[in-house]
Amino acid sequence: MCTRRQAIAIIVSEQQGTIRAIKNKIGDLYESFVILGFIRERIFLSNISSGSSDIVEWEATERAIKKHKFYSLIPE
Repeated sequence: MCTRRQAIAIIVSEQQGTIRAIKNKIGDLYESFVILGFIRERIFLSNISSGSSDIVEWEATERAIKKHKFYSLIPE
């Protein structure tokens, strides 16, 4: 489990990706970061005729970047 500060650093450094991958890195913080507006979920509807499921991804928001800059001013 990582701290909030570490999780925000991961989000900002990666910028986007799959939900499964980010949940493996930041764990239970994912849901709260979506609610707080640090992560935006992006839903892409696949070609329905192909029968494949929807692909859901995430991306970092400007709010996450600002919070990361704020935390960077505070020494560990």
